[in-house]
Amino acid sequence: MRLLRTTASVTLLAVLASTWAVPAAAETAYVTDSWRFDFRAGPGSQWRILQLLDSGTEVELLGETEDGWVKAKVGAEEGWLRANYLRRSAPFSIRLREANAALTAAQSALEESRAAYTELEAKHEGLSAQYEALQQETETLALQLQEIRTLSANAIQTDAQNRQLLQQNQQMKDNLELAQAKVSQLEQKVASNEFYFGAGAILLGLVLGLILPYMRPRRKNTEWA
Repeated sequence: MRLLRTTASVTLLAVLASTWAVPAAAETAYVTDSWRFDFRAGPGSQWRILQLLDSGTEVELLGETEDGWVKAKVGAEEGWLRANYLRRSAPFSIRLREANAALTAAQSALEESRAAYTELEAKHEGLSAQYEALQQETETLALQLQEIRTLSANAIQTDAQNRQLLQQNQQMKDNLELAQAKVSQLEQKVASNEFYFGAGAILLGLVLGLILPYMRPRRKNTEWA
């Protein structure tokens, strides 16, 4: 019977040792979801309590097991606590806290995204308004350009007409000057002819004055003379 008990104890210790054996690197475990747990100075309830560990307390396993007790380190203090107080994964309270933290972070990111979206939407509206204003300005400038082109075409046509009128005016001036020259020549010719006519008339008068006396009939001498 003692042999069986000893064998069972050795087997239990081997199982616990294989269960809680850790590699060279320190392993992390968490105090399970219960109220508080004794962290004692030795592997047994007869050892003094070093501190009471709350649920979710993170402990560092030192890899030694004895009769259902595990040696661990909390902060800078080493001690023992029951193996059934520990679990490999974080308890629900920690997972809930981490989930709440993740949810808070997600909500903050969502609020930031909403704020960024609102800002982008406002910028989009501003850019849309600027685009509409630029489009209207472009249409106005296109109309003004069309008017300028029309005015330019009219100006070119007017300039051509003005040049044609200037040429016609110059031609009329040349014709007028030529006519004036001809009139002047005619006036000079008329004046010359009048001079010659006058001189001829005077000369004719002189000749007639000399000739007419000889052309009068002479009276015959009578006895009474």
